[in-house]
Amino acid sequence: MKNSLTAKIMFLSTSALLLFGCGNNEDNNSEKEVIEDSTQSSQPNQSLQNEDTTEHEKNNDEAANGMSESDSQTENELDEKEMHEYVRSLAENPELVEKRALENIELRGIHQNTFIYNGRIHPDNNAFMQFEGDEGYSDDRIDLEVNEEGYFTVVFDEWDLESHDEILLTIAVPGTHREDVFHLPIHAAENGMEVIEAHNAPKSVKSDLSESLELNVIYPTTLIYNSPFGGYARGLAYQMNDRFYTLSTPKGSGSNSTYFQTQFEEYPEAGQHITFFIPMNGFIVTVEKQVQEISEEAQKAIDRMHDQTEFPAIGKDKGEPGGNGDSTDFYGKTVPNAHIAIGGKNQSGLASTGSNDTGEFTLSLYDPFPEKDDTLYFTIRDEDGYTETFEVKAE
Repeated sequence: MKNSLTAKIMFLSTSALLLFGCGNNEDNNSEKEVIEDSTQSSQPNQSLQNEDTTEHEKNNDEAANGMSESDSQTENELDEKEMHEYVRSLAENPELVEKRALENIELRGIHQNTFIYNGRIHPDNNAFMQFEGDEGYSDDRIDLEVNEEGYFTVVFDEWDLESHDEILLTIAVPGTHREDVFHLPIHAAENGMEVIEAHNAPKSVKSDLSESLELNVIYPTTLIYNSPFGGYARGLAYQMNDRFYTLSTPKGSGSNSTYFQTQFEEYPEAGQHITFFIPMNGFIVTVEKQVQEISEEAQKAIDRMHDQTEFPAIGKDKGEPGGNGDSTDFYGKTVPNAHIAIGGKNQSGLASTGSNDTGEFTLSLYDPFPEKDDTLYFTIRDEDGYTETFEVKAE
């Protein structure tokens, strides 16, 4: 079976892959000029600085003293004018904030467990987020990429929000040669705050984006769910049984295409609803999938999978050396042109491969290998989208 189709194995983690480009040199130089010029702008008198510092420290003290939950509720209920004043109060120098820095602003509460965040600034403004003390481009700096209406999404993949009290948001208004820095409080973790959406995002646009996403069908036999979709998202979340789950979205093989893969905690039930939250084009797009019943055709497909599927013995001393020398290859057989998603004890063990026209497939595994008697889950999706999950014990 060595001539069988070998698909590239993609290992996923529960945190999302987040990549932000630094832009070209011309853009960077312009940004540096804004920063340098801002240091030369007129300074407020000392008494005003002291008042602003005292007010800012007061806000931080309130957040640290257990007021984060009520503050967060307030942030989520503000109208446009109240939002402007609230954001102004978070500035290092509230009385000196550039008026255009507050135009179109919408910044809802961030929590320690927030994974996807949606907000809005003026589309002409430049902005970035970072933790206090960070300098330059680093893993803890995110340059906001806004759409034509100023909306943006941020995926907090490797950000340790639990270890910080606030995020610094810096907004630079073109032509003003200055920057305004806002201290956004990080509230305590709260169920349902994994995804924070901007309230004023246009529903029609989000609806069109939602309809453009075609996710794979989910059946009660789907334990490991894998689906491609058009566009590109750095990470996503989904809600199942009133719980939120977050995962990464490694880039697919097709151009401008992303896929994701996750292992459900339990087999879904027919009729159950699973809601996916996908950041796209500056918005958070919601896609609701209902678990389909096993039809007569689906059952026939499942029976074919059982008849034609043969799994290799998987273990430390099994398989053959892989082509790159670091992997071990295992050869199996199933229905032709199927997608095979593999999972184990946790999300970090996820992988995928595919069968060729004759149903042969190669699974390349890397150290550490599954321990003896560990259960491996293989969810096979045939050409028609029907699925079946097989449980295989490692040897």
